Amino acid sequence: MDIGYWIFSGFDDPSYKHELTELFNANQIEVEHRYFWQSVPENLDFSLLNFNQASADYHYIRQKLGAIFPDKWIATGGSKGGDATLAYKFCYPKDVNASVIYAISMSLEAEDKRYAKFFAEKKKTEEYKKIYQDQIYFLKNKKNCCRFLKNW
Repeated sequence: MDIGYWIFSGFDDPSYKHELTELFNANQIEVEHRYFWQSVPENLDFSLLNFNQASADYHYIRQKLGAIFPDKWIATGGSKGGDATLAYKFCYPKDVNASVIYAISMSLEAEDKRYAKFFAEKKKTEEYKKIYQDQIYFLKNKKNCCRFLKNW
């Protein structure tokens, strides 16, 4: 599920396949964040323009389409879509099997101390340890990583 505030691929070329779609020979679903591009409602209630509401939107879509597509799911996005992907993973951590964030723009200042605190807390979890081991594997086995991912 490609999450974004303006889905360039569908706007420019509806036949475009995201790199992860091609890598996994997967279905591709693109979700445009409300209040952007063509997703601006008639009632401009900006109290609904927040990551909790967007995450609830993505969760709803995931639940409905999960009945049709029961296999593994990846959420991805870049820039504001990266922000939304991170928020979605935070609000609904079990909705997708992986989240790939290509870019993010959530820093509050040049040196945002929230990141260090967040990662210090996450490093204590088993989930983090597994992700860290996977990252080390990919870095050490760059030539084999695509084969590994296709079998995932």
